[in-house]
Amino acid sequence: KKHTFLIVAFLFLFNLTKGQSSIENLQTDVLVIGGTASGISAGIQSARLGVNTLVVETTPWLGGMLTSAGVPAFDGNNAMPAGLFGEFRQRLYDYYGGANAVSTGWVSNTLFEPHIGDSIFKSMANSEKNLTVKYQYQFKEIIKIGNTVIGAEFYQINTGAKLFVKAKRVIDATELGDALASAKISYDL
Repeated sequence: KKHTFLIVAFLFLFNLTKGQSSIENLQTDVLVIGGTASGISAGIQSARLGVNTLVVETTPWLGGMLTSAGVPAFDGNNAMPAGLFGEFRQRLYDYYGGANAVSTGWVSNTLFEPHIGDSIFKSMANSEKNLTVKYQYQFKEIIKIGNTVIGAEFYQINTGAKLFVKAKRVIDATELGDALASAKISYDL
């Protein structure tokens, strides 16, 4: 009888919590919605300027179409100075053994394996003390007061947990302008 009571009590408690998702509230100076190549670059630069920054990414990857979509080919002149892009490119050169090692295609002079690009972006992000990256959170909607964007709501893909982020500045770095559309701000793709 004692074991039966414990099992019934456990099932009752389990059912009470079933379907309930946790809620996390965060506050930051800069919120970047999307860990795309431009999103993680904005996040890294913001953090390097000493600003507390949060990047929220839907997937477990950083780099957007450049990595997770399997399109690791840069357009443009690889001889030009390029800030964070130049730093990323140099890390590719270091990994593969120089510029000639990544100049292997006719479409681009910088080609690499997607997972290597992801790992380089993650390494760059992890080295910034003012930068936090949250993975596998789907953007849900912008939070506004009047016409002022004050943050965004997300949900964790695996658990459904809600994440509310309040920020002084919000950057839409999604591939298709999802945050701008949610905020009802006009934009062009």
